[in-house]
Amino acid sequence: MPDFAFGNQDTKNVTNITQFSNNICAPDVKIKPKKDVLAGFVRYTSIEGSFCDYYSYPNLPRNQGYLISITSRNLEGLPLKICISNYLSNRCDLSAQLSSFSTFGKDVFLLPSMDEGIGFNINLNNFGIKGTPAVNELKSIEITPFSYNQLAQMETYIQTGEDLGEKSVLTYAQTFEKSWQAYETKDRNWLTTALPFLFGKKIKEHVLTNNWENGWILENTNPKGFVIIFWPQYLEYFGFAVLIGTFAWLILKRKIKQQ
Repeated sequence: MPDFAFGNQDTKNVTNITQFSNNICAPDVKIKPKKDVLAGFVRYTSIEGSFCDYYSYPNLPRNQGYLISITSRNLEGLPLKICISNYLSNRCDLSAQLSSFSTFGKDVFLLPSMDEGIGFNINLNNFGIKGTPAVNELKSIEITPFSYNQLAQMETYIQTGEDLGEKSVLTYAQTFEKSWQAYETKDRNWLTTALPFLFGKKIKEHVLTNNWENGWILENTNPKGFVIIFWPQYLEYFGFAVLIGTFAWLILKRKIKQQ
């Protein structure tokens, strides 16, 4: 069985959002986008055009993987877009759009190890369309070193007895889809494997990792194992069971009438 993939949480790099005032875009529009520094967060407002901001991490080695957690909320229009670019190529190693949280919520991304260089930027783009302004707020950026080389594709059932530490990430190398669900299990038997939603504990924090894989954030846990399921499959199984039950009932009813 392939190894379970997890990353231990070392010292976090937490960005003080309100101390940055980098505006690297100068859009040629009549109504200039703006950035307001408020109590504990910043607000980006774009009536039309882009507001581009960046947060720089010049001392972080790129041969290390990182778990990047961004806390934001979307008040109006499109949510923020991010591009994580390295200093060497200045290209996006990871590009994504943040979630449209109405209250502050956290998006978690896994940045894999890249090369032997040092430093990268987290670039933000707040894009407003004429008639549809964009208003977004950014509260925090947390960067945690992550042992990316330990990642491996898993089978449906993962057994582990190791202490996973304060926070870890469980990954599954399938294209991200909300219908994938992960459950902690205490015992391994056919019931917990077949029906984890009845005999296991659901892991609620389902996140996008490596910009395409499924991941689940684990905290303070030492389970016996995990079961990962694709929920629509169970609806299909239920449909088959109903169909078989219907045929069985019709056959039984016919036999009773013939007696």
